[in-house]
Amino acid sequence: MDVNVNASLPKLHIVSIMSVPPLKVTEPRKFRQVLLSDPSLNTSTIHGCYQICLYYDKLKEKDHDGWNLAGWIVESLAMVLLEHPLLAGRLHRREVGDFEIVSNDSGIRLLEAKYPISLAEFFVLNEKENLQGKYTLSL
Repeated sequence: MDVNVNASLPKLHIVSIMSVPPLKVTEPRKFRQVLLSDPSLNTSTIHGCYQICLYYDKLKEKDHDGWNLAGWIVESLAMVLLEHPLLAGRLHRREVGDFEIVSNDSGIRLLEAKYPISLAEFFVLNEKENLQGKYTLSL
């Protein structure tokens, strides 16, 4: 899938979209209460998700490619979710009215993309074109 927000910019190529679940099912299901000091806050105020972007330069060696790095990231995320399942938790309103984060074994959504310029060129282009947020996709 190619994504282009501006005809003058190179196209972003989506390589894969996947979910990374923990290595095994979380038993018992974990939860953490969320305390809100302001009663006017609601789910629309604190909705959304965290987005982390990992940048790396493509390796030139024949024995190494992006698949090795992507596999390492997937495996590492799965191990982290095993120890910290609330990182993939969902915000849930309790019957009492307050909120909690509930572990979710569906995991974390991972998107791998390629951009046809070097990492250094991307950072320069990002400053010049203010690209931050322009390539946001709804998954």
